[in-house]
Amino acid sequence: MRCGILRRMLAYFIDGLVIGGLTGVLARAGIEFTVDFSIGFNSGVYSKTIPALVSSAIYFLVFAYFNEGKTVGKSLLHMGVESLDGGALERSKLMFREGVKVLLLPLSVISFIICIFTPQRLALHDLIMNTVVVKDIWLVTII
Repeated sequence: MRCGILRRMLAYFIDGLVIGGLTGVLARAGIEFTVDFSIGFNSGVYSKTIPALVSSAIYFLVFAYFNEGKTVGKSLLHMGVESLDGGALERSKLMFREGVKVLLLPLSVISFIICIFTPQRLALHDLIMNTVVVKDIWLVTII
């Protein structure tokens, strides 16, 4: 059974908090990913964007590899990811899905708008990868 948009947004919010914490820990440890792409002036935009994208990539890819794609948000809200045809995803496809999601993070608002208007609540990375976020089976049988 597919997940609704509010549950997905809450999981995304929880993941954002964890990623923010991870970014802060890395920054306090002196690990900085600042890259200056400016031409003649320093806008400071990239000094905030690069650490967040690197932290996001680490977070989503690690959970895809070790926890079947269930991030902290998905785990707390009893959600999972499967193929649109209902089958389980291979680890390689799950890793690729998470990589696509990280690359599309700057388009998160657009992705959620798309998710609202697709019948199966598919975000942009779900449409690209033919995946769907679902409620865990044991939760569906209880409710």
